[in-house]
Amino acid sequence: MGKKSTIAPEELNMQDSARKITFGAMMLALFAILLAVSTYTVVGFVTTFFIPLPIMLYRLRADRTASIVLAMAGLLLSLLIAGIATLPFALLFLIIGLLVGELISQGKTKLYTFMATSLTLLILGMLAYLAGVFLFQINLVDRVLAILASWQKTLLDLGPQTGTMSRNYKELVHELFAYYRVTIPMVFIGTIFFFSFFLITFNFLVMRRIGVDVPQFPPLRELRLPVITVFIYGLLLLYSFLGKMDESSGMYVLYINATLLLRFLFLLQGLSLIHYFMHKLKTPGILTVLLMFVGIVLSPITILLGLFDAAANVRLWIDKDQTR
Repeated sequence: MGKKSTIAPEELNMQDSARKITFGAMMLALFAILLAVSTYTVVGFVTTFFIPLPIMLYRLRADRTASIVLAMAGLLLSLLIAGIATLPFALLFLIIGLLVGELISQGKTKLYTFMATSLTLLILGMLAYLAGVFLFQINLVDRVLAILASWQKTLLDLGPQTGTMSRNYKELVHELFAYYRVTIPMVFIGTIFFFSFFLITFNFLVMRRIGVDVPQFPPLRELRLPVITVFIYGLLLLYSFLGKMDESSGMYVLYINATLLLRFLFLLQGLSLIHYFMHKLKTPGILTVLLMFVGIVLSPITILLGLFDAAANVRLWIDKDQTR
C-alpha cells in the first residue's frame, strides 16, 4: 500500500491565507473598476449601485478585521483613481459594503438589512449635510430652495397678468411651491430609502446568480400595516380640519411630511391587498403585474383600499369567500 499523503496544518493555513489575499486583490480591482466607471462614464448611474458589491463578497469570505483592512485599501485606491472630491462617496459605499456583508454573515433577514442600510445612509447623509454647512459653507437645502424660488418666479411671469384669474393663479403657484418647500425632508428620506432598496435588490440578485446564499423579502401580499397607522392618519386629518394651518410653523411641516409618508404606506398596503386577492384567485403573474401597475396609476383609489384594509382587514373577507 502506498503512503497516504498529508498536508501539515501550517501549510493549509498558508494556502488559505494565499487564497484570501488573491481574492482580496480581485475584489479590490473590481472595486476600482466600478468606481472609475461610475465616475468617468455615462453608465455610471447604473454601476454606482454595485460599488459596495466587492466589499460584501469579501466579507463573506474573510473575517471582519481583514474586510476593514481591504476597505481602507479601497479608500486609498479611490483617492488615486478619482481624487479627493469623490473620497466621501467612496467611504460611504465602503461602509455600506462592510455593513451589508456583516449582516448577511450574521444571517439577518433582507428586511432587516434594508432598514439598517437605509438608516445608515440617512445618518451619513445628515452628517455630510452638516459637514458641508459648517466646514465648506455649502448648504444644499438653501440651493434647492433657491432653485424652487427661481421656478416659482418663472411660472408667475408666464402666468396671466390681469383679472381674477391672475390672483387665483398666483395663489395656486404660491401654495404649490410652499408645499414643495416643506416636503424637502420627506423627499430626502424617500430618496434614501428608494436608493437603499434598489442597492440591496440589485446586489443580492448578482450575489444569488454567483451562488451566494442571500435572504429574500417576504412576498408583497404579506405586508400588513398596524391599525395604529389608521388612527394616526385620522388624527392628522382631524388636525387639518380643526387646526389653524400656519405654513411657517414646524407643526405644518410635520403634518405635511407625516401625511405623505402615511399615504405612501397605505399605497403599499393597497398594492399588497391587490396582490393578495390575485394570489388567492391564482391568476397568471402577468395579470397581477398589470393590475399592480393600474393600482399605481390610480393611486388615490389604491390608497383608500390600503386604508380600508389596514382598518378592517379585508383579507379575512377574501379568505371567507374562498372557503365557501
